[in-house]
Amino acid sequence: MKPIIEMRSSRQGVSTLFIAIVIVIIVVIIAVAAYVLLTDNNNNNEETLAPGTTMTYDVTDDGAETGTLEQTIVGQSSTDYFVESKLTGDKKTIQYSLSKKGTPDGAVTTGTEDLETFEGTKTLTVWEYMITDPSGGTQAVTAYINPENGVVFKNVIVYNDLNSTTDAQKTEVQTLTAYDLVWQTSYNVSDSVGKAYEYAYILGPMTLSVKIVCVADCQNDQYGIVYDYSETIENLKDYFLSDNPQGLPEVAVDTGQTTTLTGTIDGDVTVELWSISFESGDSFNFYCDPDTHVIYKFVISAKGNDSSYDLVSKP
Repeated sequence: MKPIIEMRSSRQGVSTLFIAIVIVIIVVIIAVAAYVLLTDNNNNNEETLAPGTTMTYDVTDDGAETGTLEQTIVGQSSTDYFVESKLTGDKKTIQYSLSKKGTPDGAVTTGTEDLETFEGTKTLTVWEYMITDPSGGTQAVTAYINPENGVVFKNVIVYNDLNSTTDAQKTEVQTLTAYDLVWQTSYNVSDSVGKAYEYAYILGPMTLSVKIVCVADCQNDQYGIVYDYSETIENLKDYFLSDNPQGLPEVAVDTGQTTTLTGTIDGDVTVELWSISFESGDSFNFYCDPDTHVIYKFVISAKGNDSSYDLVSKP
């Protein structure tokens, strides 16, 4: 999945260095498909899948085994599920994403096919659609779905090789080996979902904007969060699990340091410094109020350069 960077016309002056600084925080799992049919169409009680649902797949990439993918619905909003994807094997990683409840936009049925599954031979409905990964790359998905409960038994995903200089296409196949469905008949979205905190980074004559938005209520009183860079870089979004709707990533570590920020939108504030460190030596740092959990500033450090985003608007 090669990042496709399309700059808005008003952002043509943004340097490639800025792109590199932003891209460093994106953790991309190769070709993770969304769920397709997330409702039981034959259920008179109109049940839908609930957080706690898991699906486990064996994964091959151009025929070579690459590991096991476990997708878990860990949260939801009124329109989307917040999905945790864990890939084990050579490319161990965790990624969060939003998956639309119901059929993805643009999905079409192309017929049915009999497939051998771990539950025996099943007649599955074939769907085809496109998805966009967090860095803006596109993937062509063919999904084989049990029409009785919406379980995706197989995904065939064609994507551009991130490591190729010629955008060579590769094919990943995800084959279902286990699943556990949890159902719900109702869900009430919290007041936190949809709240947005806006940040600005001054780069010469330009102001680059980022929004931290709460997009899902999650299990264990947590929240699904998106860091939305798309006003500057088309489609670029990064998802995290957070203990608070203000958006500090769960994986951030308290450094034990405190400092006072002057001249914030709330005046002078004393904040804690939290950080995410990468193997490359780059880091993602957050200046967070310990009482309100508001992030007043975050700094992305990459390739020896920093981009500092200051809070300019809050709910």
